[in-house]
Amino acid sequence: MFFRNTEHRRRFQSLRKSELFPLLNLSEAYAAAVFLLASDAFLWKQSKDFIDQSSIHFKDIRIHGVDLDGYAIFHTARDMYYGTDHTAISELSDPELISDKLLRLIINAFLIRRHGIAAVPT
Repeated sequence: MFFRNTEHRRRFQSLRKSELFPLLNLSEAYAAAVFLLASDAFLWKQSKDFIDQSSIHFKDIRIHGVDLDGYAIFHTARDMYYGTDHTAISELSDPELISDKLLRLIINAFLIRRHGIAAVPT
């Protein structure tokens, strides 16, 4: 399963089809970050107003109250977007921090970061 759940699939595919976010097709980093942020209902609610056609304003997104998965998703999305490496491989590989399902989601985001939106099944 490429998406976290059916709601994630619906949300991301809707964004993709809306053409309101042209960078989904032009920037692998933008697409990977949006893919991750859209995977969590709480994170999406907190971040959608800070994503526009040209950028994601991570500094304005408030994640107070997010669960551990959401925390990992947010920071991984930010790292993918900015090309930073604040999230360590040791953290991603720790099964006590990152479940297998969440790791698969993050790996799929890495595929998007590397190959662009074409990596996402329709």
